[in-house]
Amino acid sequence: MLKNHHLRGIFLTRNYTKGDRSEHKLLFLHKFVNVLHIEKKMPLNLGDTVPDFSCDSSVGQIHYYDHVGDEHWSILCSHPSDFTPVCSTELGTLAKLLPQFERRNCKVLALSCDNAESHRKWIKDIDASGYCGKTTSTVSYPILADEERALAVKFGMLDPEEKDEKGQPLTCRAVFIVDDHKKLRATILYPATTGRNFYEILRVVDSLQLTDEYPVATPANWERGEKVCVTPSTPDEVAQVVLGDFSVVKVPSGKKYLRLSKDPGYKTPKVLKRGMVETILGTEYGAKLLPTLGRLVVAFALGGFSSSFASSKKKEKPVHTTPQTSGWKKR
Repeated sequence: MLKNHHLRGIFLTRNYTKGDRSEHKLLFLHKFVNVLHIEKKMPLNLGDTVPDFSCDSSVGQIHYYDHVGDEHWSILCSHPSDFTPVCSTELGTLAKLLPQFERRNCKVLALSCDNAESHRKWIKDIDASGYCGKTTSTVSYPILADEERALAVKFGMLDPEEKDEKGQPLTCRAVFIVDDHKKLRATILYPATTGRNFYEILRVVDSLQLTDEYPVATPANWERGEKVCVTPSTPDEVAQVVLGDFSVVKVPSGKKYLRLSKDPGYKTPKVLKRGMVETILGTEYGAKLLPTLGRLVVAFALGGFSSSFASSKKKEKPVHTTPQTSGWKKR
C-alpha cells in the first residue's frame, strides 16, 4: 500500500529555464500510475476470518463470537430496510426455515441500518404476514441494528443504488455463510428488487458441510441424497474406501475426470477390509482420512467389520449425517 512518503519517491524535479527565470515543475512518472491506488478497507474474501463485533439488536446487545459459540456455523443476512414488502417476506420465510438451519448447526442473524426499536416493531408485522408459516413460528433470531453502517462497510454490504431519505446507501440483500472456525465460506449478493431463495442457502450449507467431510464436490442443482462428484485429486483407491463404488462417465476426450458417487452422507457404513485400510493410511491421504475413518469406527475397520454388524446395518434406513468437523481438505 502506497503512503504519502512513498509518493514523494515517485516525483522528480526538473529545472526549466525560460529567459532568466527558472521554474520547478513536478513530473509524475507515468509507469507508476497503474500501481497507485487509494488505501481503503476491503470487504472480506472467501477464507478470511470473520472478525468479532458487538452491536445492538432486536434481542439486545449481541457479541458475535459469544452468540455463535465455538461449534456453530452462522448465517448473516442483510436487508435494505424495515417495513418494506420484499424484506418482510424474506425474514418471515427465514423464521419458518429456522428449524432447518438449526438442524444444520447454524445460527441465523439478520441485519439492516435501522435501529433496534424499529426491528422490534417490524417483527410484529412479519409475524402477522403469513410468511412465518402456519405454526407458531416467529422471528426469534436477532436482527442487528447497524445504524452507523460499520458492519455494512466491513462486510461490503452497501448498495450504492439504494439510498434512504437522507441520501445514505442502504444494505443490499447479502448472505454470508460462516463456518465453525469463523471462516467466511460463501457470499451471495442480490439486488433490492430480488428476494432470496433460502432453500438455496440451505443447499449451499449442505454442500459445504458435506465436502468438508468427504473428498467430493457437489454438481449443479445438487440436493441431499443425490450423486456427488469425486474430487479430481482423489485417487481411485481412496475413493473406493471412503465412498464405496463409483461410476466414471465416458466422455469423448477419454479422460476419467467425471467420477460420480452416492451421497456419502446418506450411506450406511461400508465393510472395510484390513488390507484396504492399511494401504490408504500408508499414503499421503491417510492424515486427511482419519476423521472420516473415525466415524466409520476405525478400530473395527482395521480388523474388518463383523458380518453381523454389516448385515444389521443393511436393514437400517440411511440417515444423512451432518458433519461436525472439517476433516478433509480438498485440493
